[in-house]
Amino acid sequence: MLTLPEFVERDAQPYPYIPYTVPMDGIDGAADEGFPRLFAWMKRNGVVPVGAPFINYRRIDMMRTLDIEIGAPVAAAGEGDDGVHFSQLPAGRFARVVWTGPYNGLRDVMPMFIGWAKEKRLAWDVEHATDGERFACRLQIHEIDPSEERDPQKWVTQVAIKLADEGRASDDGRR
Repeated sequence: MLTLPEFVERDAQPYPYIPYTVPMDGIDGAADEGFPRLFAWMKRNGVVPVGAPFINYRRIDMMRTLDIEIGAPVAAAGEGDDGVHFSQLPAGRFARVVWTGPYNGLRDVMPMFIGWAKEKRLAWDVEHATDGERFACRLQIHEIDPSEERDPQKWVTQVAIKLADEGRASDDGRR
């Protein structure tokens, strides 16, 4: 089940993360390795999440590789080590949809969401580079822990992409 797209304002949010560069078919493996590793590091270091974990898609080149961050929101930034870094999600206006169902359904959600943005002439906060599209913030937020809820039909995933500042409209809906 997919919600209609909507606009939300998000505050800046500190987060620890583990970076990965993977091909498109490597996202699941990065998530399967990264989330347990991140949460083990957070537990060892007394860092408590204040919201649902996420994948932040920083650079996307569908034909080659993606740069992603496996992260979780926290109350305050800290010092990373052992491959864990800290950053801050930007504040701003985001477009968002919520998908309830197995993660593989997100493959159909994204083209619809991007098509909706194109129809509305929305501009993503993204920089087009020779190595792909570099997003200010493109989140896949996992609101349900699959280890606690075994039924994939009940998994809830929010997709939120930061919009460009007002006045930066695009013809293709990808900026």
